[in-house]
Amino acid sequence: PIVEEGNKRTWNPARMYIPSSSWFKYNRDVSILNDYMYSLIIQRWEQRKREEGRAMAQYRREDILDRTLAAIAQDQWNEATILQIRDEMKTFILAGHETSASMLTWTLYELSINRDIKQKVLEEAENVFSKYIDYDEFDPKHIMGFLKNSETYLEYSECCLRESLRKY
Repeated sequence: PIVEEGNKRTWNPARMYIPSSSWFKYNRDVSILNDYMYSLIIQRWEQRKREEGRAMAQYRREDILDRTLAAIAQDQWNEATILQIRDEMKTFILAGHETSASMLTWTLYELSINRDIKQKVLEEAENVFSKYIDYDEFDPKHIMGFLKNSETYLEYSECCLRESLRKY
């Protein structure tokens, strides 16, 4: 709902200033998200302090919040720091999601209206993956491992994605 309202405000900026039911709902949703993120950051900070130097930390996968908190010194931990981390995490999650979704949507749109480019993307994928993938035993982990360790990659496909970002 927050992203949806943000999109609506792009086309109708007055929505930010005129109190309405959607204005109140948006502010309530943002407040709920802020409270949740704030409490999550506090809980994770305390968890990391409890785990410090103990073997228990090795059983939990670190995420972006862990890595962000690891960069904060104890003497820098205060209300302003928590609010800054909260806002950075919201930006990371919301903006990253929207950018990726938009890029994929517009790329698929462009491929759907341009058969020649779509054909080149399909041929490139077939050329890269057919050598390394047994379609009878399809394993997505194998693909990711291959792409991470390969000098061959989807160069034309990447260009199409980048062009969608540039264009839209």
